[in-house]
Amino acid sequence: LPDRKRSRMVAHCVYSDDHGKTWKLGGNAARHTNETTLARLPDGRIVMNSRDWSGRFQRVLQYSDDDGRSWKAPRHDPTLIEPEPQGCHGSMVAAPPVKGVPGATGCLFFCNPSSDRREMLTIRRSDDGGATWCKAFVLEDGPSAYSSMGLTHDGCLGVLYERGGQISFARIPSHADGPLGVFC
Repeated sequence: LPDRKRSRMVAHCVYSDDHGKTWKLGGNAARHTNETTLARLPDGRIVMNSRDWSGRFQRVLQYSDDDGRSWKAPRHDPTLIEPEPQGCHGSMVAAPPVKGVPGATGCLFFCNPSSDRREMLTIRRSDDGGATWCKAFVLEDGPSAYSSMGLTHDGCLGVLYERGGQISFARIPSHADGPLGVFC
């Protein structure tokens, strides 16, 4: 519904309990969402982070305690802004607790263009499952869009992303003096 900057979309997840042999439809997410990214938190919950088409231009977070079969009430996160007029895909990955560090809880990373346009690709870190975002690092301040993140075999955060008219890859080390701190 372009005239109202809203959509009839509803994100959901599809999951497999048998390593991909069969698939099941999980619970529906909040209205006006799509292009969802999921991560399993160290406490076992799943967090869903969705592109927002409601006109608020803030990402929508929801949590599941039953492996994605149902989702708790949605929350628009004012820290995770979306580019206007239609938002943009974002990516998310959870890092397990750091081995040998007492009280370590693991962390969550989220990446998207963090401006009112598709630019300023920013990675944010949360140490409380996405309730708050304690660190932010601008990976690309120019035109940028879709991204995909993962943890590399040597303990870095790997980010594959659109930058202008090309695809780029960045490695962010886990280090006390690094832009995102210690996470592996």
